[in-house]
Formats: sequence, structure tokens, C-alpha cells
Amino acid sequence: MGFVIAELLQAGLLDGSAATVWGSNLAEYAVEPVLRAADLDWQAAPKQSLDEAILRPASNPHSRTGGLVMLDGNMGRSVIKISAVAEPHQKLAAPAAVFHSEAEVRAAFEAGQLDRDVIVVVIGQGPKANGMPELHALTPLLGSLQDKGFQVGWSQMAVCQGVRKGACGHSCQPGGPCRRPDWPFARWRYDPAGCSSRAAGNRG
Repeated sequence: MGFVIAELLQAGLLDGSAATVWGSNLAEYAVEPVLRAADLDWQAAPKQSLDEAILRPASNPHSRTGGLVMLDGNMGRSVIKISAVAEPHQKLAAPAAVFHSEAEVRAAFEAGQLDRDVIVVVIGQGPKANGMPELHALTPLLGSLQDKGFQVGWSQMAVCQGVRKGACGHSCQPGGPCRRPDWPFARWRYDPAGCSSRAAGNRG
């Protein structure tokens, strides 16, 4: 943690003078605990990462834009996490398959109906509809389709925290176009300049 704080401070991405619950300010968090004899002590955080596969310096980040981006378009507006999405899967265009529940998606998967390029849309999963359930069970299903070489997207209003596979989640606004069950086609696009979603009657 000390290494991350130090890197963010040095890059000008944190205000080191901000008051904190421990110490005088945030700059004092650029340290790490060590045991000296039987006492706990603090020393300056390392200047270099011990493993850049896990922690990288701000000068060489895993992603220049971070893990959260705004997705906007006629499918709705949302914040999505792209840090778990491999670059080849950040832009896709595919037929949409619309479902009303996780069980419907699973049934279609088991019947082989999703063995194709597809954007799975699960509607009616918001807080006003059924309490906004977690749909974690869909992650391995859709991830296995990607492993087969298909382009796969996942659009919903539901909780999908901790997603590790590239099937990208999208939470639409309450009452927005995500209620529509008749999308033949959908497109997602992400690039550093912005992120957009679109449902259409054809590939235009």
C-alpha cells in the first residue's frame, strides 16, 4: 500500500496534504510497517515494485485510463469496469440475446443457443424490479464462450462485483432502454477517448 500511495503522490494524482485518520496527512501513508526486535516500526515504502506483474509504477501502468469508464449510448448509461477485459474484447458488435432472468440465460447456454458471437442482455434486474441481484453465476458461462473464440458481451442492471473474466458488465439506467426486448443487434466500443453502446435493428 505504501508503494501505491507514494507512486500516486509523485504522479500528482493524490493530495498529500489531505487530513487522515492516522498521522497528519496522506503523505505520511507512503510507508510500510516492519518489525525491529519486538517493536513495530515504519519505514519509507520501496522505490521499486517487487513484482510488476502485480504492482506497477505510475510511469508504466497496467492501463493508462484506469479500470472504470463511462459507457453511454441508446442502450443506457453506466459505469463499467474494463480492467478485467482483455483488449480484443473491448470492442465488439454482435446479435443481442435478451433474457428476463439468470435461469433463462443458463437454459439457453445449456441448449447451445449461445455458441456464437453474442451480447447477452438481462432485463428487469434492477433495484425496483427484484432488488438488483448478483448474477455471478453467468460469469463462468459467458467466459467459457470467450474461451471458444466467440465475441461475448453482457448487459444488465445487476451487481457483478469481482468479475474476473472478460465478459464485460453494463448496468443500464432504471426505466431506460434496457427494458426493450426486441434488439436484433448491439454494439459496444471502448477506446481511451470514450465508451459507447448501441442497440440497432441491423449492423449499421
